[in-house]
Amino acid sequence: MRQVRWFSLVGVLLASVFLGWTVLSATAAITAEQRKEIADIKKELGKVQSHITKKEFDDARKILDESEEKLKKIADDAMLMENDRALAPVYNIISQKRAILDKKAATSGEGGIDFEKEVAPILAAKCANCHNEDRSSGGLRLDTFAGLEAGGRNKPVLVPGQAARSLMIARLHAVGAAKMPKDGTLTPAEINAITSWVNQGAKFEGDKAVKFVAAGRPGARANNGPAPMIAKATGNEKVSFIRDIAPWMVNLCGNCHGGGNPRGGLSLATFEGLMRGGDSGRVILPDNREGSRLWRLVGGLELPRMPQGQARITRKNYEDLKTWLDEGAKFDGADPKRPLREQVPTEEERLAAELAKLTPEEFVERRKETSTDQWNRASPNEEAKLVESEDFLVYGNVSEERLKEVVAWADEHAKALRTVFDVNAPALWKGKLSIFVFKDRFSYEEFAQVIEMAEIPRETVGHSRVVPSFTDAYVCVEDIGDQVSAESPGMKLNLIDQLTGAFLKRTGDKVPDWLIRGLGLALAARDDKKNEYILGLGGMAMESLKGIETPEEIFEKGKFSSADLGPIGYTLVQYMITAGGPNKLDAFVEKMQGGMEQGAAIKTVYNADLKVLGAAYFQSLSVKRPGKIKKK
Repeated sequence: MRQVRWFSLVGVLLASVFLGWTVLSATAAITAEQRKEIADIKKELGKVQSHITKKEFDDARKILDESEEKLKKIADDAMLMENDRALAPVYNIISQKRAILDKKAATSGEGGIDFEKEVAPILAAKCANCHNEDRSSGGLRLDTFAGLEAGGRNKPVLVPGQAARSLMIARLHAVGAAKMPKDGTLTPAEINAITSWVNQGAKFEGDKAVKFVAAGRPGARANNGPAPMIAKATGNEKVSFIRDIAPWMVNLCGNCHGGGNPRGGLSLATFEGLMRGGDSGRVILPDNREGSRLWRLVGGLELPRMPQGQARITRKNYEDLKTWLDEGAKFDGADPKRPLREQVPTEEERLAAELAKLTPEEFVERRKETSTDQWNRASPNEEAKLVESEDFLVYGNVSEERLKEVVAWADEHAKALRTVFDVNAPALWKGKLSIFVFKDRFSYEEFAQVIEMAEIPRETVGHSRVVPSFTDAYVCVEDIGDQVSAESPGMKLNLIDQLTGAFLKRTGDKVPDWLIRGLGLALAARDDKKNEYILGLGGMAMESLKGIETPEEIFEKGKFSSADLGPIGYTLVQYMITAGGPNKLDAFVEKMQGGMEQGAAIKTVYNADLKVLGAAYFQSLSVKRPGKIKKK
């Protein structure tokens, strides 16, 4: 990693944060009475933190459970999904509060979840059919604790103490094809039990190798009998099974014809399963397209037409299947027994490969097309003006003069980013970074709701979204004017704050929100050290920290609201620069960008744990002077 020139940040104040947007669906019509109910639920949830602080855990849990039940009733009555944008922010609050409650209860020795009695039976009954010794879908076994702890083919599925960052919990709460288990039979109580167990540290004291269920699995009849003959591809075929057939087959057919009990006995989890067929016999006859039942069902020549429901293959899918069957239904994958899901490129991998073929000029044109489409969808009745520079595409419904002023600030900050982070690459963002400038709150909120399907906190006046593949790379800023006050940073500082966040997110979600916020404001304040908003962050941080019981809580993800993250990030980064020096902060950021967990990074760089660093930081605020980090 190139050296980061932190000496330019010493003594500088800060403020910027990456917002964890909740992905939501389009909102169906709900009544005014239901909206009031939702508002009342939010108000009631505001009491939870007070109960937790007072260690009134049962009262806090009662509010969360009752709130969740009320939301579910509203969802059922209005026929809404949990991820609907009218409900998702409230579910997110419940999730965050429940995580805090679970940790506090576990620390106090109250309300702990017994894995063997409460979690293992759920996994055995609902998950182990697809994730066992014989069929480890996704490379994951859920019939033993050892398998659960090891995780799947990509990464661990559990982050002890952090359900919100655990892949397994995310899949339990997902919608559509991503939801687990596939039949969606887990009750809210079962999901809450697993979630609470993870938040409480995912503890288990028993034999990790002992199976939760007996050997064997249901639905294996389709795999009995002799293995089918499989023809290997020569490389001269016009259609590739792995590239052209498997992706839509996995995504459109896998829900019904996957897992431990596939419909009709036909398992499409592996190529061998496809060629073996189902209860009614083989569905693929090489060199005999018309005699292949899968072709007849997909093409509508026999009923019921497949895939069932609203899922339908495209014309290209249809033609590819036809050609593949005519070419002998040959297999070009690594292993016909290996799960197809593991052999099919993910959407991100497929898109990354596609983007890798683009020239820099083509990438810019793609960004322009994407950004124009995003603006038109969010504001169909208001055409955006565009000002372009070397690194930026600035869109907005403000005056052209204002856009030129914004692009001048952005270009100036791009030079600072190249200097501070020692960047020699010609482009800071592939395809340039789009900046959307909104003249009013309505335009800003409409963009967030339509494009990101998210609701943004009232105090938020800007955010950024950048993904490693650069399919999305943009900043949104509300034009809040140039008047600076204790409540408003002014337009220029807000812009620089968000641009720094967009820069730090180029490598993915590795840097914690408080650090992104802190570094963003540090750079934003370089030329305006007397900014009234910046000068007030110290006092705001003291206020934000009032509810903290233990120093290490400062570093917990999701602990603070977006309004609190600015003051916390600012003062914490300032303390780390003052107490440890710029070189240590440089090393800490490098460890974080490399993927090291922040507790380990702090231990490595500062020879202190989270508790020690948090206590020293808290003391520095209390006595109004920087302290020194004490060694363990």
